[in-house]
Amino acid sequence: MSMKLQFAWVLLILGVPSVALSQQPDTPIDLSRALEIVRAVSVDVQDAELSVQVAERELRTRKLAWTPDLNARAALSGNVGRTFVSSEGANLTRPVASGDTSLVSSVRLWAGGERLADLRASRADIEFSEADLAQTRLDSSAAVIIALLRLGDAEARLTVSEADLATALDLEARITAFVDAGARTRADLAFQHAAVARSRTSVLAARQARIDAQLSLVELLRLDPAIDWVFTPPESAPSMVGDALSLTEKAIAQLPSMAAAQADIGATTARIGSALSGYLPTLDLRIGISTAWISSSSTDLGSQLAERANASAIFTLNVPIWDRGLTRESVERAEVSQRRAQLRMSALHERVAIEVRSLLASRQTALAGIEAAQLQHSAAAEALSIINERYDAGIASLFELSEARSVLIAAENELITARTGALAVDFDLALLSGQLPAKD
Repeated sequence: MSMKLQFAWVLLILGVPSVALSQQPDTPIDLSRALEIVRAVSVDVQDAELSVQVAERELRTRKLAWTPDLNARAALSGNVGRTFVSSEGANLTRPVASGDTSLVSSVRLWAGGERLADLRASRADIEFSEADLAQTRLDSSAAVIIALLRLGDAEARLTVSEADLATALDLEARITAFVDAGARTRADLAFQHAAVARSRTSVLAARQARIDAQLSLVELLRLDPAIDWVFTPPESAPSMVGDALSLTEKAIAQLPSMAAAQADIGATTARIGSALSGYLPTLDLRIGISTAWISSSSTDLGSQLAERANASAIFTLNVPIWDRGLTRESVERAEVSQRRAQLRMSALHERVAIEVRSLLASRQTALAGIEAAQLQHSAAAEALSIINERYDAGIASLFELSEARSVLIAAENELITARTGALAVDFDLALLSGQLPAKD
């Protein structure tokens, strides 16, 4: 059993969530439906969605830093032996218990701009996570498109192999009739028997390739592997209009990875501001109320708590003078992170421009390849037709006929390769320029 089939059965046994309940097996899954499914079930997409939630919670945590806290404290102590009690003015030998309680609230009124910078950094982190989610969806879409194109390629090659087998069987029947009539030798029949066997093997190999492509889609879409799903590969891609410059501008404007890189620069810039706040003073306010009691007092508990009640408000100004260079190191580290983010942004710009130009060149090559393959196919079909007539007339040999058939099959497969390659390039350009949206 292949690794892909084993993995599919593991998914079924472990009960991995799938969309089998919402997708009917007898309903073909086309490109649009496949993209919808993969964006709902992809583990990578789900992980990116959780990253967005983490970033949002981090922002809420940063906002809470602006609010005051509230803490209650209670303490109970006891002394055994000789204890001096100020209220009695004497040492007492009996056990003495005492207790105190307090309620304290504190808030930082000024943090040197650190909290504002942290809020900006958290918002930039959310933008980065959202852009990364969109890019992950785009990558998942690309994986589905590749898998569907691979399936379409395998099905087309299977059709060619099955047609070749049918032709080989028909030729075998004709040769058998010629041999029975004494017009051909049995060597021709034996040769054709071997050709039929090769054609059957090619059909089996093509069917296996189609099964592998189908299982790749089942695994990618996390479908129930026990069901025979039906897929409809795309026959065309969104049409692309524009030169290299315009397509590059579209790609830079809409690619989620570009938005993520820009958000990363914003986050690192905000963290520089957060680090710089270490040079500035901070102002804190602490407000509290407290009371206490002691068992040796002749006053009742309620009176003690009332008499010893106390309220306080404390402002604390902290001015940094020397922190062993920690703030400077934090600032320099944040500046290095910013330069790295800017460098990644610049490299991404260049990579997108190069990729667009490369895809446009590949598209021209693919279109020329299709034209050449079509001409080769037409020439091979014409040559086979002529040699077939010559063989029936006893002029051409079976070897020549077999070679002509091989050339035609190779031309048909070459045409399939050229068409699949052209579709792949067109879809790549569509993904880059936003023809296939990354967001739901």
